[in-house]
Amino acid sequence: MQLAIHFARLGPYHLARLRSACEVLAPLGWRVMALEIAGADATYEWGRESGGGGQWERVTAFPDGVFERIPAGEMRRGIVRELDRLRPDAVAIAGWGTVDARACLDWCKKNEAKAIVMSETRAADGRRVWWKEWVKSRIVRRFDAALCGGESHKRYLVQLGMPEERIACGYNVVDNQFFGKTINGECQVQGDLTTEDTESTDLEAGACLSDQAGDAFSNPCPSGLARDSETPSHTRFADGPAPSRDARRSLPATVPEALASPYFLASNRFVERKNLGRLVEGYKTFQDLVFRLQGAEQTGVWPLVLLGDGELRGELIARCVELGLEVAEPENLKLNSYKLKTTTGGGCVVFAGFRQIGELRAFYAGAGAFVHPALEEPWGLVINEAMASGLPVLSSRNVGAAEELVQEGKTGFLFDPGDVNSIAESLFKMFSMSEAERHKMGVEALEMLERKVPSRAFGEGLAKVLGT
Repeated sequence: MQLAIHFARLGPYHLARLRSACEVLAPLGWRVMALEIAGADATYEWGRESGGGGQWERVTAFPDGVFERIPAGEMRRGIVRELDRLRPDAVAIAGWGTVDARACLDWCKKNEAKAIVMSETRAADGRRVWWKEWVKSRIVRRFDAALCGGESHKRYLVQLGMPEERIACGYNVVDNQFFGKTINGECQVQGDLTTEDTESTDLEAGACLSDQAGDAFSNPCPSGLARDSETPSHTRFADGPAPSRDARRSLPATVPEALASPYFLASNRFVERKNLGRLVEGYKTFQDLVFRLQGAEQTGVWPLVLLGDGELRGELIARCVELGLEVAEPENLKLNSYKLKTTTGGGCVVFAGFRQIGELRAFYAGAGAFVHPALEEPWGLVINEAMASGLPVLSSRNVGAAEELVQEGKTGFLFDPGDVNSIAESLFKMFSMSEAERHKMGVEALEMLERKVPSRAFGEGLAKVLGT
């Protein structure tokens, strides 16, 4: 029996899913294939992933193509050509709202193969319009089964007409073991780690393509300033006024007064719905609160480290300067044994840039807490990554992963993403905790992740809906 798992483009965040599927399904007699539509995409600058080491087969319909630039008709014909050649018994299809997803579904219906929709869409994601919901319902009812993220995703699928007994959870997994590999709090980094070496997981400065979330009928970004699928996260943009060079500083790595300290870490594309502008404002409010209550001389304020890039970069840097926050950028960023160095006063915003998968574990290992401020997020795999790294999480309430994994005061804290003071209060609560308290919260976070979203969950969910 053969199972094809559909991806727009195979990135490092998909490898954990493929390994999970192989681990669970291979002993049951299933052969796993990765059906990749294109060899490149316009959103992420990931290196090309290696094959599955004999565990799974990789098939690319358009090896030299860029996903977003392939005409619809040509894409459909290419997908049909590959599926006709592979003849899988079942296809796990990423979403329902794109040409490639519907081409896979149509092929399954025509060839009597089992069609499984992989979805992380919630009713709370974006504005819902009745006629679009009706169209989505007609499409979803054509699938034989579904693999989703959590309970809110399951409820939405049921609302669209998928019988509950045909739905399994486990879609949103990362390589928990990879992100948990630290020794005494220090990350073991192998110099030039590559995605081929790690074969690991997701980055939200890298998360899944919005196309792969499946819901092209939604309107998750009402303002229209930034659409996730339109802008490469690895490209620097300057929509806002660029601050002068003397308004920024580099982070000292060797000067005597430098010290290693924890920091708040966020990992996102720099687009509007990630809400980084309010996070920066909340960070400034938090800094002012610390200085007012404790005094700048007595305590160091944790820096805020922003992983990722995107069209709002220039605007965010300009906003930091307007608020009087110090800024450090990648060309000036110095890492000493992957410990971020800051002055005693702290209180700066570090634009650490787009990072390949081999560098991520180091950033998580040095952080004191992870922050995810998105206005809305179907899931948010970076929360999995942070919790796998043993970090407590500060998250917007309107995030799918936070619904499932962040328990107030136990694995982290939740805040209102539209309220700067709410963000600042969460930062202050985390900063005010003792190291032992934060460590305990991080341990609880890791235990919660392993209990609810272990890496095996993807394969186990597929096994359930395949009836194996």
